Amino acid sequence: MANAADADVDADVDADADVDADADHVVSSVEEETSLLRGQPAQGRKISWTSAYVLIISKIIGSGVFAAPGVVTQSVESIGLSLLVWLLGAILAACGAAISIEMGSMLPQSGGENIYLEYIYRRPKYLAISIISVKVLLQTSTAKNCLVFGEYLLQGLPVAAGPGISKAAALGLLGFSAIMHGIFLPQGIQVQNLLGFVKLGMIVILMCIAMYAVAGQRHDPSIDNGIWHGSDWRWQSLSRGLLRVCSALHGVDNANMVLNEVRDPVGMLRYVVPLALGTAFGLYLLVNLAFFFVVPLEVIKERGELAAHDFFARIFGAGWGAEISSLLISCCIAGNVMAGVFSMVSRSPHLYAFPSVTDSDRADRIRKSPDDPTIL
Repeated sequence: MANAADADVDADVDADADVDADADHVVSSVEEETSLLRGQPAQGRKISWTSAYVLIISKIIGSGVFAAPGVVTQSVESIGLSLLVWLLGAILAACGAAISIEMGSMLPQSGGENIYLEYIYRRPKYLAISIISVKVLLQTSTAKNCLVFGEYLLQGLPVAAGPGISKAAALGLLGFSAIMHGIFLPQGIQVQNLLGFVKLGMIVILMCIAMYAVAGQRHDPSIDNGIWHGSDWRWQSLSRGLLRVCSALHGVDNANMVLNEVRDPVGMLRYVVPLALGTAFGLYLLVNLAFFFVVPLEVIKERGELAAHDFFARIFGAGWGAEISSLLISCCIAGNVMAGVFSMVSRSPHLYAFPSVTDSDRADRIRKSPDDPTIL
């Protein structure tokens, strides 16, 4: 009887030890997930906050930087209402950025919206990943941007070439971006940063020169009655202009696609994303003001997205204006393509790999964590 009692005690002790071991394992798992939520930096991350800033700016500022102002003004037909629509669009973009910051701070992993939708909508299985896959395949713009880059590049160079050269330039840009980000990643990030800062500098300098050159020298009789004269307040006009502004400011969540590569991803999201969005909105506002200074309002309303050609022609002349505008737009597109390729490279493993049971259990532990800083 005594031996049986001792055996029962030993069994109880072993069971308690197993329970303690399981508890320690669960606690360590929860602590691991909690540290993930807090965004502690991992080893080997290559993207600094500066690179993340350029990544967002390059995605937002593409070929539409000189086309969107004319389209918005053409929709609402006045300077004052056009600037108001841009402000409303920036507010909407800021709301979207706030959601991206919140979700990225809670789940600082590469993948962006497909990671967040998988986490929120767990049933039916694979629904979120399937929807995002179809969206990415149908709405990808990288190939189109490469073709547009080839066309604008040939227009800006003083040589005559056929459509084959334009397509070769498009393939060259796509191949160069893929090779740099796939094989020479540090050098690819440096080239991408260089393109981003060159693009920003060129836009700021050209717009300031344009406004200084015509300040006080041109009178536009179409705005004698005020900047609100002729405003089109119809819902369809406002909606068309607002959608164009939202499309122009799209891409503020680009850094969420590569959070595994960012140093201190949570800190980057909280500080860099608002700064990048503010910079992009400031650039678009500067381009709008430069257009209104240089090009008559009636010409902008008539030409729409082609008002950029009139802008550069009035500043640099008909010949040089077209070439400079084409080269500047091609530079903007090149930075946009490199940023898009980098995001696709970092996003693809998460997009085309279906979640496993381990991933599901992991999401459950995150959801039940008492230190979860975000309420969905």
